Amino acid sequence: MSRHHKVSDLGTLEPEMKGKIRQRIFCDQHPEDEIRLVCKNCKALICVLCKTIMHENHASETVSDAAAEVKKNIQIKMNRCSDKVRRITDSEREADALDKKINDAEMKEIKALEDQRLQLIKVIDQEVAKMKDKLQNVYKDLRQQNAALKRRMKEEQEKCSTATDNARQIIDQGTDIDIIKKGSDLEQLLLQQ
Repeated sequence: MSRHHKVSDLGTLEPEMKGKIRQRIFCDQHPEDEIRLVCKNCKALICVLCKTIMHENHASETVSDAAAEVKKNIQIKMNRCSDKVRRITDSEREADALDKKINDAEMKEIKALEDQRLQLIKVIDQEVAKMKDKLQNVYKDLRQQNAALKRRMKEEQEKCSTATDNARQIIDQGTDIDIIKKGSDLEQLLLQQ
């Protein structure tokens, strides 16, 4: 019966072939019988004898059919997970792009504020320069006015000193006639001071 079968060493089998080789598992209740069925009601692995004795009214299916259904369900969930991973990866990319936009917007706003600050400083510096010029002109005018006042006072002082010196000289050195002749002129000159 087995003359057309091919015999291979397990060490030389390819990995996908090793997974397909079925290991025989025997029933705990009937150690001589191999587990071939799944009881759908009890969700238990059973042998044919268990089916006829303890699970006769329960729905059952072959291990390979049950495994195929489980594989199908696992594949569906794996696909959902893969889709979720893709969506999360896409969302992460979008979040990274949003981070870049946020950082770029922040830098742009900070630069705009800095530009405004520099512009305001420039305007303030210009206004301060104008105000300095005005103040310097005001104080220059005040200094000129004060200098003119000082010159007038000096001139008045000199006139008074000269008038006083002339009057003293006449009083001290002049004759009574000189005092009478020049006295009224000197009085006028001293009154003007």
